[in-house]
Amino acid sequence: MPRSLQRLFDLHARARLRKLFAALGTDNAHESATARERIDALLREHGRHWSDVIELLGGDVDVLLDDLVRDIAGLGAADPAARARARRAIDDLLVRERKTWNDLVAALSGSHEAWACKPQQPDPDRVNPLALILHLLGDYVALAPHQLVAVSLWALHTFVYAQFAVTPRLVLRSPTAGAGKTVLLDLLSTLVPKPEKFDAITTAALIRTIDQMHPTVLIDEADNMNIALQPNGRLRAIFNSGHRQGGTDAISERGTVRKFSTFAPLALALPEMVHGLPRTLNSRSITIGMERSPRQLKRYDPVAPNPALTAAYLQAYLWAHDPALELNRDPEMPVMGNRFADNWRPLIAIADALGYGEEARDAMMIFAREFRDADVKIILLADIRRIFDAQGGDRLPSAVLLAALHGLDDAEWQEFQGARGEQQPHKLRAGELAGMLRDFGIKSRTIWPHDRTAESKSSKGYLAVQFEDAWRRYCGDAGGGTAAQSNVVKITRAAS
Repeated sequence: MPRSLQRLFDLHARARLRKLFAALGTDNAHESATARERIDALLREHGRHWSDVIELLGGDVDVLLDDLVRDIAGLGAADPAARARARRAIDDLLVRERKTWNDLVAALSGSHEAWACKPQQPDPDRVNPLALILHLLGDYVALAPHQLVAVSLWALHTFVYAQFAVTPRLVLRSPTAGAGKTVLLDLLSTLVPKPEKFDAITTAALIRTIDQMHPTVLIDEADNMNIALQPNGRLRAIFNSGHRQGGTDAISERGTVRKFSTFAPLALALPEMVHGLPRTLNSRSITIGMERSPRQLKRYDPVAPNPALTAAYLQAYLWAHDPALELNRDPEMPVMGNRFADNWRPLIAIADALGYGEEARDAMMIFAREFRDADVKIILLADIRRIFDAQGGDRLPSAVLLAALHGLDDAEWQEFQGARGEQQPHKLRAGELAGMLRDFGIKSRTIWPHDRTAESKSSKGYLAVQFEDAWRRYCGDAGGGTAAQSNVVKITRAAS
């Protein structure tokens, strides 16, 4: 190459090559292909090849890992399959070392980053990553055993989530500050691949971040986003669509509609327990209720290096990238046929592979008993059955039924957020009660007291027989619980 042309590349093209090479690292196929085409054109313009990229960036091929040098050249292969293999190998190296494509550009530009240079460190002896993470998390946060199992499995699933149909959202909630939600998110940021932690983020920024990186998204103080309310429906839609493989969002840019991938692991921290998540998102989530610890926990410093957590991350990476790993994408499930089971399926598969299948299924069943949000209308049916069981009759005036619902201590009818969970909390209204019951074909009618006299007055209300088919189809065979019966009896008698 003429010396003048070489100087021109040094002066004007190196910065452009660095920028294009960084852009090559996006997960967006269109943007990555465009960056590659422009690199091809730049190399042709100067009579160079992909094997020259490291030199043109200012690096030294003699000090870099041989495999890395080979894979950089492979990014320019004519065979698409060979390019894809080279890209996967580079991505795997970056995930292993917790680095980004910007870090890679720096390493290729002569910074002599140890992780990218010879000699390569040998792999450590393998240990069970789930056992290790369970032990480490228990030192820093106060979680019940079944919660600890769920969080540890969720952390591991972020390495292999793309093998499954869904990636469950992890929601951390607590009634007070100081329960450890932020600490747990910080811990997770050291244990999961490609963590991106935010205290706040716009919808547009989140869409692009997921599409370009497919990171593990960790959002603290998520209540600041008002995701339960109608104005943030777009953000809520991203959280929901990203739960399932193939989830996308479309944005119109300069007259062209572009699709962005939204499928990625997501964890949210909320500072209160009464409300905050819409039911559509809650059904896609595994919710961890956290409380302040009665014991002294180990202090976690997110700035100081933590060799134990670093070692746990590497063990998780090695497990996930073991060629012999086979995960059963349809494991035996103790609860089947709904979104709750979908959320747990990848976790059960991981637990089975690591010898913790029994513990994981036990944890799942505890969460199943705690899960209150299969559907607000089904919860309503179940609570109405409890009220009928408690008062022992076969009919209830609408006003009496509404008062009894408001009086249930373990329900949320005084903090109702609408059937879709999008409204400001308020007491369940008579019209809302009637509207939800109409969806089951149950309508109020004129009812009279059993012991009708000339002075008796009729009222609008419901007969128990109207609910029997819906109870059988949606609430199972068991009768209502007894925990709130004393309250229900007091309310129904007082209102009668």
